[in-house]
Amino acid sequence: MGTRSWIAMETDSGYYVDHIYCHYDGCVEGVGYTLLQYYNDPESVKKLMKHGDIRSLKKDLNQCEKLEVDESGKMLLTEFLNFAESNELGDIEYFYLYSKNRWHYCKASEGYILAQELSFNYNKEKLLEEAKEYALKQFENNKELCLDTNLAKFLNYDWELAYINQDKAYELFEKEIVDLKLSYKEIKDNLELLDVEFEEKLSDEYLSKIIAQKIFELYLEEERSVNLVGIFDEKIDNLIRKYFFSYTENLSFGEEATLDKFVKEKQIDLLKAYFGE
Repeated sequence: MGTRSWIAMETDSGYYVDHIYCHYDGCVEGVGYTLLQYYNDPESVKKLMKHGDIRSLKKDLNQCEKLEVDESGKMLLTEFLNFAESNELGDIEYFYLYSKNRWHYCKASEGYILAQELSFNYNKEKLLEEAKEYALKQFENNKELCLDTNLAKFLNYDWELAYINQDKAYELFEKEIVDLKLSYKEIKDNLELLDVEFEEKLSDEYLSKIIAQKIFELYLEEERSVNLVGIFDEKIDNLIRKYFFSYTENLSFGEEATLDKFVKEKQIDLLKAYFGE
């Protein structure tokens, strides 16, 4: 027998909710987790409501099997709250409500649903330390750490990755600059931008290494990414962002964002899965 749940969304008026029924995995570890991870914005929740009653909640709405009998619909918010607080619907064990862009939940007849926000549990400081230790071990064992990953970006919150191991970071950065195979004009333009005089008889590879060296020097002189990003052409700019950009210091979600918001949205408890190995 399934762990049955009701999932609802408060309408714009605030007086009504749209609601659907889900037959299986209604507990927080099932439906609750999936709602937080994959249905955590108004548009995706509206689509879920429109989809109707389902057998189980999947991360992909197209994989959510509809029930033959669909009793989804609209009801007064007060009526939904009463159902959640009572045991009137004896077969519904969990209630979930999307209100004011946040998920709330309660087990049937166990508390006031709007007082219980659904959220991931994590220890931010402990996670950072564990992730840093893991990254250091990667370098110590001469394993390349993919810096263009969500975990790398998360680590940059207070500890930019070029400082994990400067020598290794510089080696990788220089190699990628050389691998860009910049044209002579691109090399010349970038060296002039860096205010570097050079002899034209030098090879493109050598001059590319000079570009990498000068950019790295600027970074270490505490010019840092805030003054490096957006200065060079797109190819070099992408590499600067990859190695030196403090991602979570410069989050841009179209609104003021915090590390807590980033953590919540990116499933921080499974963050190590983001390492590219």
